[in-house]
Amino acid sequence: MLNIFLASIASSIIFFGSGTITNYIIFRKTISELNTFDKGIFGAIFVAFCSLFINFFFPINQKVGTIFLLFTFVAFIFDFYFNKKKIEVIYLILIVSIISFVLVLLSNINRPDAGLYHLPFVNLINEYKIIIGSTNIHYRFGHTSLVQYISAIYYNHLFKPEFITLPIASMASFFIFFLLKNFFENLKKNNLEKYLIYFLVIIFSLYSFNRYSNYGNDTPAHIYFIFFILIYFEISDVRKIESIEFVKLLLISIFLTGLKIFMSLSFILLAILFFLNKDKLNILKTGKLYISLL
Repeated sequence: MLNIFLASIASSIIFFGSGTITNYIIFRKTISELNTFDKGIFGAIFVAFCSLFINFFFPINQKVGTIFLLFTFVAFIFDFYFNKKKIEVIYLILIVSIISFVLVLLSNINRPDAGLYHLPFVNLINEYKIIIGSTNIHYRFGHTSLVQYISAIYYNHLFKPEFITLPIASMASFFIFFLLKNFFENLKKNNLEKYLIYFLVIIFSLYSFNRYSNYGNDTPAHIYFIFFILIYFEISDVRKIESIEFVKLLLISIFLTGLKIFMSLSFILLAILFFLNKDKLNILKTGKLYISLL
């Protein structure tokens, strides 16, 4: 039980450290400017695409997973050292880890989809660099997503192989924490419309995502689509959207497509946002846009 809790903390730190790197590389913000509560959610995006990129050249074996784990831990320590809100960081990591721990602890082992589709593909990634057309080997390799790349890079020398099952729990935990944080903030501001929306989303999420045993590739896609919609409707004026907000939504849309091809429909909402915006040239001129597309 202690091993599961320590692994949950490690998983939270991986996402948090990766979120720090994402915010610095793409959003070009210093440690003091970063939103502590968004880091874990965006960290999963960095982990997924970093794993995918590495797999073009190397198998994601234990050595690669260990190096990546230590790299994200260093990023977390660097963030924590320069962060002025150290108590906030500790509070976030602890609460998210507890939520992840409870989700895993209350789950069962009856996960047939994982044995049939997901775990074999994770094993393929661990043993070989990317195989183009792997579905021709077996149809099971076509029922996969970027979630399996996140799981693959969690395979390391420091934790048991079961550690690869934790990233989805961390995604859900960071998302639930994000919802609760925004709910209470809007409640304090007496913003009736927003805190009612967050209240309904919290109820839906707690009902839909309370059984970790049923998590698969669909749940992360649902989580990030809800996250996309919430950020989308946070935009105060669609005609004057800032480039950083557009890039944030673009990054989530790209990630959503990697999770579930049907979620590419989010690009329709993004296209509407782009064409309604009066300052399209400003968006096209920003380098962050092309980093995200790359």
